[in-house]
Amino acid sequence: MMHLRFHEPRWYGQDYNTLLESLLAAPLVALELPYAVASSVLCLAPFVLLSACALRAGWVVSAFAVLATPLLLPIRYGMLTSIPRGFVTGMVFAAIPACLMLFRLSPAR
Repeated sequence: MMHLRFHEPRWYGQDYNTLLESLLAAPLVALELPYAVASSVLCLAPFVLLSACALRAGWVVSAFAVLATPLLLPIRYGMLTSIPRGFVTGMVFAAIPACLMLFRLSPAR
C-alpha cells in the first residue's frame, strides 16, 4: 500500500474485512515498525484516545481506568490484537463517537 499497489485482501478464496486497518497501518509500516507492533499501536489507540478525552473533560479517575484497561485484559486479547485482523479498526472508529459523546456530556467544558 505504501507503494500504491492495492491487492485484494484474500487468502485461499476467503473474504476478509475491509482495508481500513492496512490503510491506518501503512504509515506505521513506512516507519519500519513490525506488523505486530503496528497492529498493537492501532489496538491501543482507542484506549489512549478515550483516556485523553476523559482527562480533558476533567475525569481523572475515569481517564486512569480507561488507560489501565488493556493491562487488566487477558493475555489472549493482546495476542488477538497483535495479529492484523480487521476488527481493530472498528474499535478505533468507535472511539471517535465515544469521545464526541464524552465531550458533549462533559460538565467541565
